[in-house]
Amino acid sequence: MKDPGNRKVSLGTRVMLVVTLLVLIGSVMILIRFSSNRSIDLTGAGMNALKLEEGYNGPDEVTGEPGHTPEPVQGNTKPAEPEKTLPAVNVPQTAAPGPAETERSFSMTVAGTVAMDGEVRKNSYLSDSRTYDFTDVMSLLKSEIRSDLNAVFLENIISDDDKVSDTVTPSSVARVLRDTGFQIAACGFANAWARESSGISSTRTNLRENGISPAGIFEPDTRERVSITEINGIRVSVLMYTDSVSAATRKKMDKKGESDTVPAADSVQIAEDIAEARNRGAEAVVVLMNWGKVGKTPDKAQKALAQSIADAGADLIIGAGSRVPQAAEYLTGRRPDGSETKTLCIWSLGTVLSGERSNIRRISGYLLHFRIRLTRDGKTEVEQPEYTPLYTWRYRQDGQYYYRCLAANRTPPDGMDNEQIKSMDKAAEATRSVLAGSPLTERQEGRQLP
Repeated sequence: MKDPGNRKVSLGTRVMLVVTLLVLIGSVMILIRFSSNRSIDLTGAGMNALKLEEGYNGPDEVTGEPGHTPEPVQGNTKPAEPEKTLPAVNVPQTAAPGPAETERSFSMTVAGTVAMDGEVRKNSYLSDSRTYDFTDVMSLLKSEIRSDLNAVFLENIISDDDKVSDTVTPSSVARVLRDTGFQIAACGFANAWARESSGISSTRTNLRENGISPAGIFEPDTRERVSITEINGIRVSVLMYTDSVSAATRKKMDKKGESDTVPAADSVQIAEDIAEARNRGAEAVVVLMNWGKVGKTPDKAQKALAQSIADAGADLIIGAGSRVPQAAEYLTGRRPDGSETKTLCIWSLGTVLSGERSNIRRISGYLLHFRIRLTRDGKTEVEQPEYTPLYTWRYRQDGQYYYRCLAANRTPPDGMDNEQIKSMDKAAEATRSVLAGSPLTERQEGRQLP
């Protein structure tokens, strides 16, 4: 018989005692927590361990897989042990960003004066069919006109019902502008009202039929002076005015009640139009101006007008009309509330195409390239202002002259002789000289000299 005092406790009994003890301890802890209004978390922290976290304010349900230790929650009163601290996790924003939180931008190119006049017009006439063929005149410029939005200054009335002249050109011109890549034509110029309202209506109709928006001319009794276009999510307003219409013509327009068909460069009216554009949601305002005297630099009146446009809140002022390339600069706009803004002002883009060849500056000009960006805080910025110098090339073949407008800093086209290359280089230098020290940089695309 074995001694009872030496009886061993079996393994099963030991397990049952441990479980009973743990149950008792757990019950006591539950009672304590109920009495203190504390929440309870019984989360598996290991394969065979039961962990009671003090002060844990996490969810009631355990979402981790068995054996997974949940990440610590901010606000625990008990600091986590260094070796168990998990890296912070950035929670991604689930709500879609609003318009002001996303940067948007679009590119724009603006060309100077196109005038189908003089020798360009005469040498584009086909006597057999009695028509004008301008198809190839601007073909060499297509590769340069590839922005999101492209505009050009047109100094012609478009009509097939009136006699063709230096002022009136046939409807084929609208197709040429379209095929070159232009979507806006600024049509307010000195003789825009030469055929009165019928010329205005014909020009607008021909442009619109070719997908081009006319700017600076309006049908009689039309008061829709301000329009808004959305480009890459940015609402932009392109306005156009002219100060080159003579006083005598303005009197005739007033008598017929058609003064608004070609908006005058009046500082008060321009400021009102800019304000209306802003009130209608325009995030960028570009003002195109046909101003100045042919071949002359800006005078005091022109400079004062430009300053008033900058004060009114235009983002860019882009001019033509003088037929020669002129400088570019930033104007400091002063708002009524005392704040200041910077407005890029181009005094004149010069000539893209014209039959005038009295001096090298009359066959010179430049394309203006830039990007408008809307920042996350809603500010409009003009970025990367560049220029491409232009040249109106004339050559003779089979007893007839031909005209081509082209970039003056590119590889000379086939068939251009040395004298013509020299003229092209002079045109490029004429533009570079007036833009020296300006905010614009020359756009280069691998010209290879012969």
